[in-house]
Amino acid sequence: MTERSENALDGSSKRVYKIFCEYDYEKEEQWLNEMSDVGWQLSASDGVLRYDFEKGEEGEYLYRLELLHDDPGSEEGRKQIAFLESGGAEVICVSSGWVYLRKKAFEGEFKEISGPGEKIRYFGFIRSTFFILAIMIAITIIITLSATFGFLLSGDTFGTVLFILAALLLIPDGYAVITAVRFNNRIHKIKQDYLGDD
Repeated sequence: MTERSENALDGSSKRVYKIFCEYDYEKEEQWLNEMSDVGWQLSASDGVLRYDFEKGEEGEYLYRLELLHDDPGSEEGRKQIAFLESGGAEVICVSSGWVYLRKKAFEGEFKEISGPGEKIRYFGFIRSTFFILAIMIAITIIITLSATFGFLLSGDTFGTVLFILAALLLIPDGYAVITAVRFNNRIHKIKQDYLGDD
């Protein structure tokens, strides 16, 4: 995780750029609460990379990330957001189905709408997408390599270029496989934590 900060001249606000993977939503939530503990309160975020903070009281807010069942713009999605707000939570932003919430620390716990089933389905979709991507890239590598050998045997430099391209495709293919495995591991952890499956 890389992090970069930009501070306002008067020290009352700052912008932090930090990367979290979706399967690490609990780490992101923990980090937001740690920022609150030292007096930096989240005021806005793009939900991907950028976090805007304002200086406030230490530990003033608790932060929570909730996964919506439905699209936030749909009627059901708006009902889910209203349900969360009815428990005293303030919506900071919504990104990719995740709602960034904050609540005054003295008000207690958040209402929940997403259980383990929703998270398993959500992460399962992403895992499947990365597995399919990895397979497609692997097929492209195999086709490229099979075309490459004829050129290499004839001494054509085009074969060398194709071979280099096929080798470079190993990078996104490896990333897709690793990401799919991470989402798979996250699904298994959720099953163990919430459902008691081994």
